[in-house]
Amino acid sequence: IDISSVSGDIFVSHAKATDNLEFESVSGDIRNNRAEAGTIKAGSVSGDVELGIFDAAAVDIDTTSGDIVLTLIGDIGIDLDFSTTSGKHSAESDYKTGAKRCTVKAKTVSGDLSTKRNSKVEGKPMKYKNTYLLAGIPVEMICTGEYLVRQCRDYITDMAPEFSIEMTE
Repeated sequence: IDISSVSGDIFVSHAKATDNLEFESVSGDIRNNRAEAGTIKAGSVSGDVELGIFDAAAVDIDTTSGDIVLTLIGDIGIDLDFSTTSGKHSAESDYKTGAKRCTVKAKTVSGDLSTKRNSKVEGKPMKYKNTYLLAGIPVEMICTGEYLVRQCRDYITDMAPEFSIEMTE
């Protein structure tokens, strides 16, 4: 699916494609609340890009004179490659952890990148499920809320867990 605009904004509430999803804008902002596709591309000249990523293998965003706002929806974590000429990156929450993985390449010439997380999917609290290496033992922990995920992110492992703990409120 390709969506483009010249001198106008693009707003899509929920975009879902089996292969590629592409947004292009000249003199306009791009906003997508929830995107699902194999590959998502967004490019803007003189406009901001706001993208809610629910499910994607790869995301490629390029802006000239525009900020990038990425909202991670549900249990997705990103591997981020960010480059800028005169901008900065700020993160409201941990963007690296999640059961689903996505590679994000974001480039701005004159703009900032911010990443945040929407921990609710369809009104329900998101459950985080990761395996951590604690005292040499791989332990799977399932919880709602980002506090534990943020505190233990340096201990995430790919090892098979020996047991599982699920935390409730």
